[in-house]
Amino acid sequence: MIRVKTGKEVFEVDKKRVKLEKLLLELCINPEDVLVLKDGRLVTEDTVLEDGDEVEIYEVVSRG
Repeated sequence: MIRVKTGKEVFEVDKKRVKLEKLLLELCINPEDVLVLKDGRLVTEDTVLEDGDEVEIYEVVSRG
C-alpha cells in the first residue's frame, strides 16, 4: 500500500508499484497543479512509488 496525504486527508492506495504520474491521474489530480514530496524531498512525475512509500501532495496556488 502507498500512503497519500493531501491537505488534511490521509488515505492508502492499494498498489505495490506505480509511477507517480499514473497515480495522480487515477486520483483525478492534474500533475501540473501539484508538488509531491516523498520522504520530505520533492519528486517528479517519473518517480516510481513502491509498497510502503508515503507521499504528500500540495496544490500549487498562484496569486497575482
